[in-house]
Amino acid sequence: MRIGDTFAKIYTIVKYPQNVSIGWLSKITNIPNTISTQIFEPTDNTLLLENISKGIKQNEALLNTINDAVERQRVEREIVSAEELIKKIDNDGETVGYMTIVIMVIAETEEELSKRCKKIETKLSSMQMKIRCLASLVKNAFRCVVPFFNSDKKIKSIAKRNVPLSTFVGGLPFASSRI
Repeated sequence: MRIGDTFAKIYTIVKYPQNVSIGWLSKITNIPNTISTQIFEPTDNTLLLENISKGIKQNEALLNTINDAVERQRVEREIVSAEELIKKIDNDGETVGYMTIVIMVIAETEEELSKRCKKIETKLSSMQMKIRCLASLVKNAFRCVVPFFNSDKKIKSIAKRNVPLSTFVGGLPFASSRI
């Protein structure tokens, strides 16, 4: 995509690690030559609890069919993580919502853009995140990044992921493990 004299490519994060450290989001928002948007929308905890419960049941059924040890461990971790999330929501009253992160990489030349995109892809991969280039939805994605548009429904339907509010807020640069 070209914006005036600048070239840009827009990504969204579609998979996050199961555990993140304090300030994890600042590692994304402080990447040089990028513009990022983070959106958090609270959701109905009742519906979410039902969906998580269904997911646990599906994973438990899937567990019985998996022969690969690595894949089996991943599914077991997903079950444990989902059960912990249910405890946080149901017992502790944790607010949960949909998080969407959109990142626009900018550069003066196409060659420089390619190099910067490769760095971004490598950095996010090393953080155990999967990203998706939004080339086919570049107009919609651009609207998510610029401050004078509301977030785009198509982009959110691709990118939104359920997270506890504490995970989102704990990722901000001013977050601290000491309060």
